[in-house]
Amino acid sequence: GLPLPGVLDHQWYRLGWWRLARTDLNYRRFFTISDLIAVRVEDPGVFAATHAKVVELVRDGVVDGVRVDHPDGLADPAGYGLADPAGYLRRLREATGGRWTVVEKILARDERL
Repeated sequence: GLPLPGVLDHQWYRLGWWRLARTDLNYRRFFTISDLIAVRVEDPGVFAATHAKVVELVRDGVVDGVRVDHPDGLADPAGYGLADPAGYLRRLREATGGRWTVVEKILARDERL
């Protein structure tokens, strides 16, 4: 029976304009879009360099699995700038010997889980 402002005031979250994230949002906002950068993991040398520690930890039995968050922005091996999360995950599986991997990804309509 509350009006919308009353309902929103009773939530555990606070609505915020994304442009104020840097100054007004709490610790649960990890980064803003302008903070994102990428590395060319489709390049075998870059992949090896950026995943060396993960592969070492897997090889040494320190970790039992790997988590990958939102691999959508990865460039494709052909260099068209299209996302190639499946290709990345294949390379990761090979590098970790098939270690258990969890992926957080939003599927597009034409993508299969």
